[in-house]
Amino acid sequence: MWWDSIVTTDGHGPPPKSDAISFIADMPCCKPWRRFAGFSCRRAVQKRCAWHEVERIAEKGDHERVYRALQGFAAQLLNECAWPIGDVYWVFRAGGEMSALAQTCAGRCASMSTQASRDAFLFDLVATTSPEFVATFDVHYRAALGRT
Repeated sequence: MWWDSIVTTDGHGPPPKSDAISFIADMPCCKPWRRFAGFSCRRAVQKRCAWHEVERIAEKGDHERVYRALQGFAAQLLNECAWPIGDVYWVFRAGGEMSALAQTCAGRCASMSTQASRDAFLFDLVATTSPEFVATFDVHYRAALGRT
């Protein structure tokens, strides 16, 4: 196509072929065309887009598939995008899907190799979420510890 030879303002090649939002580490914006044009968004706007993505995933129907997709999205935000737990918590709380996030956090914490890293994660989780979320996390965490 004619645009295959175009280089973006940030030097990353042709324009996107899809309008689908995507969340990546250090992203300036989740919308491909805005990234291509060199625009960026504040984290508050990115969180709002992530919230709408949670709602979009949750509307898909089959509970088991939706739950796995929500867990995958939570893991992507936490791991690949390196968002702080407080930001991811805000997104999932706004989307009304706390259990998937709690289970993802529990699995992540249980798989950490040192007690110091688990303690740091737990400290951050307690400091940036709610008591209700911590209680749900605790149930999933105890179950995850039993599996490891």
